[in-house]
Amino acid sequence: MRLRSIVAAAAALALIGAAVAAAASRVTSPDGTFEVALDGWVKPARLAAAGATPISLHLGSEVISADGAEPPDMRELTLEADRDVSLDVSGLPVCRMLGMPVSPPPWGSCREGIVGQGRMTILYSAPEGEPTPVTSKLVVYNGGVKGRTTNFWVRTYLPVPKPNVSLARMKVKRVNKGRYGLEVKVSIPTLAARFGTLLSFDLTLGRKILSASCPDAHLSVRGSTLLEGSGGMVELPFSATRGCA
Repeated sequence: MRLRSIVAAAAALALIGAAVAAAASRVTSPDGTFEVALDGWVKPARLAAAGATPISLHLGSEVISADGAEPPDMRELTLEADRDVSLDVSGLPVCRMLGMPVSPPPWGSCREGIVGQGRMTILYSAPEGEPTPVTSKLVVYNGGVKGRTTNFWVRTYLPVPKPNVSLARMKVKRVNKGRYGLEVKVSIPTLAARFGTLLSFDLTLGRKILSASCPDAHLSVRGSTLLEGSGGMVELPFSATRGCA
């Protein structure tokens, strides 16, 4: 069976980068055994040259195995997004890690701090049974601002091997690196007691935290993913530039 693994994160804002680029970007591992694909779209697709326009982002990312073997797990993602993309969580309620719900959806706690939602499917491969796909809901929470860093939590509730909550932590800060102005770092947790491999992922981040302008007719993103497989750690760079005028 050909196995597919969605690279999380995109989580969440890696995810920002892919979505801002508004088209797919693919990179192949050095040994040719798998590809990392990032994809997404922005609404509205066309942006004004001056003045920040609120945007929503829909995104997805996957690791595709070339030989049918189980793809590697993503452990970390680093992203630098275009300087014309802005992030602002001021005025939004902050949801602390200990304040997030521990039960399945629907959730009442921290509701006003939700800034994005989506779904993911993992392949649950416990030693005592056949691999089974399990789908769960993803929710992105505003984790607050500390200094120059804005924090987010991407939360999912998994029923296997027993009911549990998994969190991916994202840190975003403003930087000054020429074309690039937002730095995003995402740490990806192990899933389902280390028996879970991501199969599919989709996520939409709402307009209440993101805006962008398009002064020179395109937006750019670059970064790298760190993946762990049977052959050890592999770091893959990626970049994309797409029109927005």
